[in-house]
Amino acid sequence: MTAAPVTVTMDRSAGEVDRSLERGHILALDGLRGIAILLVVACHFVSNLGITADGWAWPLVAFAHGGWTGVDLFFVLSGFLITGILIDARGSNSYFKAFYARRALRILPAYYGFLFAIFVVLPLLHVGVGDNAMLARQHQGWYWLHLTNIMMALGELPGRGPYPNTLFWSLAVEEQFYFIWPAIVALCPVKALRRVCIGGVILCIALRIAGGVAGVSGLTLSVLPITRGDTLFVGGLLAIEYRRAGMDRYVKIATALVPIALIVLVALTSVYGRLDYMDRGTAMFGSIAIMVIGASALVVAASPHESRVSRWLRSGFLRFFGRYSYAIYIVHTAVLAALNHYRPFALLSTVGGHALPAQTVWAFAYVGLSTGIAMLSWHLVEKHFLRLKRFFPYRPKSDRAENGLIASSIGVAAQTRRD
Repeated sequence: MTAAPVTVTMDRSAGEVDRSLERGHILALDGLRGIAILLVVACHFVSNLGITADGWAWPLVAFAHGGWTGVDLFFVLSGFLITGILIDARGSNSYFKAFYARRALRILPAYYGFLFAIFVVLPLLHVGVGDNAMLARQHQGWYWLHLTNIMMALGELPGRGPYPNTLFWSLAVEEQFYFIWPAIVALCPVKALRRVCIGGVILCIALRIAGGVAGVSGLTLSVLPITRGDTLFVGGLLAIEYRRAGMDRYVKIATALVPIALIVLVALTSVYGRLDYMDRGTAMFGSIAIMVIGASALVVAASPHESRVSRWLRSGFLRFFGRYSYAIYIVHTAVLAALNHYRPFALLSTVGGHALPAQTVWAFAYVGLSTGIAMLSWHLVEKHFLRLKRFFPYRPKSDRAENGLIASSIGVAAQTRRD
């Protein structure tokens, strides 16, 4: 028996919730997105502002510093959902046209809207959001072409730079991956596609380790598809396994692997004093452990087996942030830079000699403003473009089983208010 197509509905006012549940909507995946974005937001809060702590607060700050791992969780989710869409759409007369059009409608409006605001509107208004934004404007071509990861990798070469810091490298990695992935999914039989995913995971890990041994920087190893794409491949592999026999059989394995992966990350944190992909050891080996944790979380979330974790992932709090995670991801560092530009964090007063109260207020302002802008982006821009997806439906040639997988046009057509 094949599993239902996976849907993650974003616009709950569009009357799609009940229909999406009938097609296999996994609410826990929204919760995973919520965790991923909160991890990334926490990471940039403590990292960009140079927040440090000793004593009892050190584990909390160290955990927040490692929040960049939320990007890997996004990659696993993306590989799972997008590969699932492509598998279900195989045989469609509009396979490529529908995929790329729908992908563009989901990704580009908010992304290019943000670039237009930062690179065009704010300079006209003589409004600044910090030195990094000024540097980004000088190199904005990389942003418009989804090549910021290449820009960052080049910046590590002798005699290059300076280049701006940017989180858009992760969006660039995804777009570059999905530029060729639909053709691979279309051309490979299911068994061969499974081998491609497994081979992709092994190849990326091997290249990452080989590059680290050869002296390639941790940053470069972390921002290129050929060395960071293992999370996307493992997500694709899980999409295949989900459609073959579901996730139940992998839950015990996943829960057994997580403690081992956590031990690896704790060890790396103790060696480097932090968990940072800039450190070559973390880039080489920590990323494997992070991939294992992300894949395990997805297995638990996608399994019909009821657990405390799955109930927690379905909580309204996490799914709220998951719903607006894409726009939050795009705007949050600019919000952070703007707040610190106009109200420098270092000037915040302490209470009784402690910085925690002021830091907490500042964090709430940062998260609240980022979320508010993301909600405006969704309701004023994104959801209106997503409605145009109805003009780009997947039209299967026939409903037929192929290697144990059923191409379900109904599920794919509904797939994705989110992806």
